[in-house]
Amino acid sequence: GLRFMFAAAHFPISSISETLESDDQTEDTLQTSKRALAGALRKVLRDLGRKTPIDEKTVIFLQGDLNSRTILKGGQAHDILKDVLDDRLLQKAIAYNLPGVPKGRWKEIVPNSDTRELPVTYKFTHTPLAQIPNEASSPSQPPPALRLGDVMARSRATSSSTTTPSSAAAGSRPEEMDLGSAIAATEGHDPGAYKQLLLNAGEDFRKAWGISFKPNNFRPFRFPASADRLIYFAADSLCDDLHWELPQGGYHVNYKQGGSDHKPVFLEAILTVRHTGRSVDEDSPMGRVRSRGGTALCAELSELLDGQVIKDSTGTGAMTIWGKARAGWNWTPDSDANSCEICGRAFGIFRRRHHCRLCGCCVCGSCSPDSLRRPLPQLGLVDPCRLCTRCSDLRQQS
Repeated sequence: GLRFMFAAAHFPISSISETLESDDQTEDTLQTSKRALAGALRKVLRDLGRKTPIDEKTVIFLQGDLNSRTILKGGQAHDILKDVLDDRLLQKAIAYNLPGVPKGRWKEIVPNSDTRELPVTYKFTHTPLAQIPNEASSPSQPPPALRLGDVMARSRATSSSTTTPSSAAAGSRPEEMDLGSAIAATEGHDPGAYKQLLLNAGEDFRKAWGISFKPNNFRPFRFPASADRLIYFAADSLCDDLHWELPQGGYHVNYKQGGSDHKPVFLEAILTVRHTGRSVDEDSPMGRVRSRGGTALCAELSELLDGQVIKDSTGTGAMTIWGKARAGWNWTPDSDANSCEICGRAFGIFRRRHHCRLCGCCVCGSCSPDSLRRPLPQLGLVDPCRLCTRCSDLRQQS
């Protein structure tokens, strides 16, 4: 049978907010933000894997404020979480070399092929809406939702004056929307575009949906976003066997509830497990990152994700091993390790505890001999430092 694990999360936003406010054109805003969110997903797996083994029959459900944000770049709107889930190399790096965690990937129960169709759950005023724009009188009809595409289309309609106010009413959206008309079509990232879009959308539109907007105190990460989501992690061997039905079509957002700048989300889903007989290693995009070069990239990227979590936890970019230990993300506490995490022999007076500087496991001297010491420049460790036999073997293979 399957084992289900349920977890709630409130992901950090500091790194993403700083990235969105940066006007450094040499930085890839989208990729940097993706790594920040992917690092948080990797930390979830690491923490759960330490508390209980995650086997190939385990499905982890994660819900809450995942702090995904809308990024405006190159004439298009991107959702960070969606782009992370669509990035097969980044997905592979998230679970790479985590003790007690099988090879697998994160997926969203509600499939979203178009960023414009994602429901907006942030950022709103605390006052509940008395009436949802274009709400049907019949209770049998689902209430309308504010989607990212609506915000973009409204801004485009207002700024270009190609539609009448009635045809650009709150909640309506044309079948085809040119996001490039609403965003400056540049390859770089413009922090000022977020504020301009909300100004273009108009005060009537913002008030109709209760969108919180303070022009004099606006920051890009406060742009409307689909922050509250439900995703799950499963082993590659299980992912293709999980099939979802959505009786109500997907997420439903309660826009009439107040008291927070987020709106609560409801999702009804039915899970059916059907064995497909497919081999993920051969057929899926995840399985095609198999070359030696791909493995090396995956290992390097997973280390970058670990470093991102340190930055979010400490508020600095310092990459010292002691900073990581204090952050608690990658360092098995001595009190949690009665025996070596590799060979299993008990620690005592004559068998002392050591820590691998790459994976953070608590190991004995035999499983981390001085002969394996190597510098780890990607972690800011320029002098030879302790490595366990497992990490040393993986580095040699890659």
